[in-house]
Amino acid sequence: MHKLKWTMKQAVIVAVAAVCLIPQAAYAEVKETTEVNAPLRGSVEEYNLTWAKWIKSHAYALESIEPEPVTNGSIEKERFQDLTFLKPLLMDKRIVYLGENSHGVAEYNQVKTRLIQYLHEELGFDVIAFESGMGNAAGAYARVGSRSPEELMKDTIFGVWWSKETLPLFDYIKQSAGTERPLIPSGFDMQVQFPYASFMTTTSAKKQFAGHELSVLRREADGRAHA
Repeated sequence: MHKLKWTMKQAVIVAVAAVCLIPQAAYAEVKETTEVNAPLRGSVEEYNLTWAKWIKSHAYALESIEPEPVTNGSIEKERFQDLTFLKPLLMDKRIVYLGENSHGVAEYNQVKTRLIQYLHEELGFDVIAFESGMGNAAGAYARVGSRSPEELMKDTIFGVWWSKETLPLFDYIKQSAGTERPLIPSGFDMQVQFPYASFMTTTSAKKQFAGHELSVLRREADGRAHA
């Protein structure tokens, strides 16, 4: 009498063959475990209704998406009555992300500018950081007093945001620079763009870097002399 030895491959083949040869038994087993206990919920229609209900209960109407007018670097508090629902959500936060799913959409830039105004005026946020050059933003703000809002915008951020809808933000930044609590632009990208790149080639910049390089060479020479 020979002992039957199956490999794993043979066992899988037999199992598949059994299911194929007895399809009704396999179907009955699946049907019993899924159809009997499965609730008649979770359909696309019900999901959409649930989502619509949630939206209605959590939606807030905005009176405007247009940036608010600025007078002497500030905005009248009553202009933000429709945004007060954000205060309990954001008042203890240090960072608020304002994203967009496409660059250059007019309405996105408009409503974000108004939100930035609100965050600065009512919740004490003092820095607006763009995905733009760190050096550019710092250099541009250093000259905020001598630059127009449009020049300030183009000096600070990448060209994808150069638009008439973004311009009010930099008008607001420029006006707030003369107040006790300015809104300071910043960048968090390592790329160097014009005009900061051109500044690096100016005589003053060359002198700064030349002096730094000279001091480094002197230290190296002193080190070799004492070696």
